[in-house]
Amino acid sequence: MDFYVLGRLQMRSGGSAYTLRRTKPKIVLAVLLAHADQPVSTDRIMRELWGERPPQSAAANLYTYVCSIRGLLTAGRSKAKILTGAAGYVLNVEDDCLDALRYRRLADRGRAELRDGDLRRGVALLGQAARLWRGRPLADLPSTPEVEQWVECLEEQHRSLLRDWTDARLRLGQNEELVGELRAGVAADPMCERLYLQLMLALYRSGRVAEALEAYRDVRRLLAAELGLEPGPELAGVQGAILRRDPSLATGDLSAWLTGSRG
Repeated sequence: MDFYVLGRLQMRSGGSAYTLRRTKPKIVLAVLLAHADQPVSTDRIMRELWGERPPQSAAANLYTYVCSIRGLLTAGRSKAKILTGAAGYVLNVEDDCLDALRYRRLADRGRAELRDGDLRRGVALLGQAARLWRGRPLADLPSTPEVEQWVECLEEQHRSLLRDWTDARLRLGQNEELVGELRAGVAADPMCERLYLQLMLALYRSGRVAEALEAYRDVRRLLAAELGLEPGPELAGVQGAILRRDPSLATGDLSAWLTGSRG
């Protein structure tokens, strides 16, 4: 059975979906997946479900929720098991069965390939990871402390992956196809200077110089209006390089511009 958290919570086995109908069993499953292969105390899960004042029936209700999850695991012939011990519950799950773990493994392998100089292989692996993302993690669950903390961690991992993947694709010259993605990115996260930097580079290398400079003006106006700040030195450096048509922007290795190490 495969577990999916990078989007709505799903459980699938052999092409069939297995669904927990009630919200609280879903939260229990999410907490156990967030701490896969690690014990989670019953007190911790109960606080997640009911806060600091759980009802007298909390322990019995939790047991019922765990049983409902176990029933789906059995129905789907899953190798994953929920074990009960003195420390609480442990959900044993293989890496390949949880999309969040597959995502992290692919991201790690992709970055390792980039460090070793295999740009195309690194881009391919990061792309595989990015395609596992189906939207806000656990989008169908209410915001509870443990769930929200995990969601925020997963979202930060995804933002970091997209930055690295985009940098590598720019170095491969995939400029035109990145413009649309980057415009959507700055619309979703308008305060991220890194996205504007990548957009300016993609536009400039696509021959769209005026649009690249307009992107700089856009972020400059936004930063001034929202924070009273000027763009950082990396953005200002790229804008200056565009104005003087620095040859390295069009033909050189862009890694120096992307990392901000260019003088």
